[in-house]
Amino acid sequence: RNGPAALDELPPDDVSRLPPLPYPDKPLSPAYAERLRLVGLKSANIIAAQCLWDAAMAHSCLDFLRGAPQDAIMLVCGSFHVQHFLGIVDHVERYTESDGPFEALERDEFRVVVCVPLDEATFLDHRRANRWDDKILETFAD
Repeated sequence: RNGPAALDELPPDDVSRLPPLPYPDKPLSPAYAERLRLVGLKSANIIAAQCLWDAAMAHSCLDFLRGAPQDAIMLVCGSFHVQHFLGIVDHVERYTESDGPFEALERDEFRVVVCVPLDEATFLDHRRANRWDDKILETFAD
């Protein structure tokens, strides 16, 4: 309701569970800003909340990997947060830039898998139009 400024009023214990503040409260890429606009997200506070969610998930994953670099993470989230390498991926890239708080990480060092249910007609339409971002794993549900 009060936007990013409301975070300044949180108790320190709650703030410790967030990504470093201040966080980017606007989309990090023009492509993500456009996707937010296309789905009707126009409120600055709603967009700031989306960006905080993305930053928190990216920071949490990277923080875990810093302590366990031999491990891997499977982050389960809504497709909008990662589809087209946007959202969380934007924040992973920001946090792992040369001046970021985490070790450098190249895009080819991680994978994004988006799972979406499609009826057969939509699936075939997408396949014919080559609308997939990357590889497709086809599965069938009963």
